[in-house]
Amino acid sequence: MTFLAPLAGLLAGGLGLAALLALHALKLRRRPVRISSTLLWRNATRDLEVNTPWRRPRATWMLLLQILAIALLALGIARPVLGSGGSITGRVVVVIDASASMNAVDERGVSRFDRAVDAVRERLNRLRRSDASPEIAIVRAAHTPMMVLAPTRSLGDALGALDTVTPTDQPLDPDALRDLLGSLRETGEDDEADNTLTVWAFTDAGSLRAADLPGVAGEIVTVGSDAPNAGIAAATGSRDPEDPARARVFVRLVSNADRPVGVVVRVASPDETVRTPVEIPAANEDAPGAITRTIAVDAPGAARVEITLEREDALAADNTAWVDLPDPAPPRTVVYAPEGRADPFLLD
Repeated sequence: MTFLAPLAGLLAGGLGLAALLALHALKLRRRPVRISSTLLWRNATRDLEVNTPWRRPRATWMLLLQILAIALLALGIARPVLGSGGSITGRVVVVIDASASMNAVDERGVSRFDRAVDAVRERLNRLRRSDASPEIAIVRAAHTPMMVLAPTRSLGDALGALDTVTPTDQPLDPDALRDLLGSLRETGEDDEADNTLTVWAFTDAGSLRAADLPGVAGEIVTVGSDAPNAGIAAATGSRDPEDPARARVFVRLVSNADRPVGVVVRVASPDETVRTPVEIPAANEDAPGAITRTIAVDAPGAARVEITLEREDALAADNTAWVDLPDPAPPRTVVYAPEGRADPFLLD
């Protein structure tokens, strides 16, 4: 832990403690008043035993609580900072998860990706107020990780680069990310730079784990909640061999909910729309709940079939998929005829 304003905290604590002790040491002069008995005033008579305005403060619970309150106030004024103090050296790689799951939104409509970018911005601002000056690099992690900002000591450039990072609809590839991080494990801008590599990874609960980055020092910051979500994991289509004007759409649905989830699968071609209720099994500790369904729909010509889950959940991006179907191929017939002359009836 470091302090961004240690002198201000010490000054506030010292002044507050001095004022508190002065109040407890000060003896007020009181006007003598005759009363019938001092039985109930024994504690008060202690202040009248001497005729001096000061006394030695007595240790009481009230005094201890007041000292604790002043200490906490001074600590707040000193502005403590965790994780971004002067001990950070070498190169810091900020990894922002931009995979599809980061598009999930919370009850306020804020996506996990936006929360991750805000968390990175807050971390860099804290680093800017400290006396640390590591090199900063920013990486957008998805199926193909991309270097958003090359290593630099300019925190202003790093903060500006955050505005250029955008989410994707891709899965995250940990192997590709490890390869990119390995290429960054080099010396810095000058020959005397420390080659220590620290990684700050901002991700959700499911895309990136510490086990995905073995041997990498740093921190994985989890943003967003693991809200229940159902989605389309795979979709494909083919023509019915017996009726080429009829298409069969195969859909695989998954869910991370700990209980069965009912959804309505809408399959729409230019000629027909079919709605099919489906119940996705509950997920377990090892894998999400999954189910596969085949849905038939009319598609006599070339068509794009849209598959939609008619359900609102945390991630809208995985609720829709498309399958392109070509024109049904006419059957081919080969006619063998003697001397190359076939019966016209067969050719028709």
